[in-house]
Amino acid sequence: MIVSTTCYSLIPLDGVILGKVRESYQYDPVKDLFSSSLEKEKRIYPDEFLKQYIGLHYQGLKLKRSCNRKLPVRYGSTKDEYQARRSVIATLQYIGLDRTVKAIGAFSRRLGLNKEEYSNLSHNLMTNYCSQNISIYSHRLLQDNLSFYYTKPDFSVIPSFIDGVYPAKYLAKVKEDLFLKRSLKLTIQNFKAFCSWGQDNEEKRMLPPYLRHEFIMSFIYNELQNKRVLVDKESTQVYLTHKDNTVKVLCEYQICRRTQDEEFEKKFPQMVGSINVRSDLEILYCEDFLLSNLQFQNQPEVILKWVKHQEDLYTYLEVGNFYSLLTGIADPMLMAENMEDFNSLLQEGVNNRFNQWAKTEGDKFSKEILFEEPLMVEVANLEEKYRWKNDDHRVQINYTLGNFDLTLDQTDKISASFNLAFNQKYLDFIKRSYFFAFSTEENEDENHIRELFYQEVKKQFATKEKYFKYKVWNDDVIRDVSEEILRQIASVPQKKNYFLERYKNNLIKVELNFGLFALKYMYRKFNVYTLNKASLE
Repeated sequence: MIVSTTCYSLIPLDGVILGKVRESYQYDPVKDLFSSSLEKEKRIYPDEFLKQYIGLHYQGLKLKRSCNRKLPVRYGSTKDEYQARRSVIATLQYIGLDRTVKAIGAFSRRLGLNKEEYSNLSHNLMTNYCSQNISIYSHRLLQDNLSFYYTKPDFSVIPSFIDGVYPAKYLAKVKEDLFLKRSLKLTIQNFKAFCSWGQDNEEKRMLPPYLRHEFIMSFIYNELQNKRVLVDKESTQVYLTHKDNTVKVLCEYQICRRTQDEEFEKKFPQMVGSINVRSDLEILYCEDFLLSNLQFQNQPEVILKWVKHQEDLYTYLEVGNFYSLLTGIADPMLMAENMEDFNSLLQEGVNNRFNQWAKTEGDKFSKEILFEEPLMVEVANLEEKYRWKNDDHRVQINYTLGNFDLTLDQTDKISASFNLAFNQKYLDFIKRSYFFAFSTEENEDENHIRELFYQEVKKQFATKEKYFKYKVWNDDVIRDVSEEILRQIASVPQKKNYFLERYKNNLIKVELNFGLFALKYMYRKFNVYTLNKASLE
């Protein structure tokens, strides 16, 4: 994720048709994607940069959801509809060529391609894949810019992996050469796609996968409206703010040129009954771009061959690579050597982000919280779930503090366990005695059996204290455990010698499940206890 405070782009478009070129720079369309006030912070706090990426992601999701309205495309004339559609596609083409031309030069230099190899590459791209009808750039201008950015590469356009966004263990496995080779190959495909379109309103050539991509199109729509997406640091609210000097390409008939804000606002067509330009663009996306597909008819041979060999996964990689060029965040697909490795990366990424959050929240855990939220210790009632079948005998003790711990599943808690051992004949005796006292309503005998069994459980718990530096139960918890075991015993079938026949392993597992905040609370109490004990000694 590299953002440069000084970004250079393609040479100006003076004399596009004639192909005249001057040694100067054109405005970089993504230079001001992020506000200048955040640029210094991004170098220090990767999360700030990530929030910009997330903001664009949320904006793309909102664009996709807007399609549920199913509103029709209604322009005053076919000419206006064609002009609006062509202008949006041309803006995508303009930004796409700008970004890929710089990236091809940077990747090639980083990989060590010599001048002859690079010259052959750029000549092949221009000769075989660029439409003769492209009007936003002349072929000579593109060729000169490909050469310029090989001679003076802008390495800031290369997406990067930053610690804190991707798991550290996978960052250590990233092979730079492999990543650069894959990125260059995909960037070349991006360039071919953008250069293949010749301003034809119906024939979009290789651009449909990019036009369908809601995140890329959200970026393009922001450019057309002088907007940039931001995320509030405190509330994480996504919002749009003004951005100067954005890229706007306006098409009139078959000629498309970048234009200034005033001219664009004056000439860009609006739909009949338009609420605003953004709404028009959303409808155009839903009813046109989202439905566009690669075409097989009336295609040049080189394009037809390309379309026939295009696989869904590779198309996804191509589009994802271009999105990473726009945002500066490297596509994680390119850091995995195979699909199995990629699945592990996704899982590790989720775990890594959660661990970071948990550590941050744990460090901020204040003493006031300890008094506001009580520590709750509860013995789960497993009578229905575990009816002593298949020798699966257990008791669960859950430790929670606050609503967050309560909402966690057992698999998300930290667990420990030990076993209680009971003689088969003893359990059979408890079973028969307890059932008889309960059924005859002999309360005194029932209470006696409860107390007898409680003392046995308590004695066994005492032998387990040596395994814990901090005592995590008291007599009340032990009594609840003994009651739970009794409830489970009472639920077994009324069959003579049941425990002698079925109860094979003599063990009942006691599971201790600790919520994150409960564990932090107990850890602090342990520290206080240790310090007090040391001071007394």
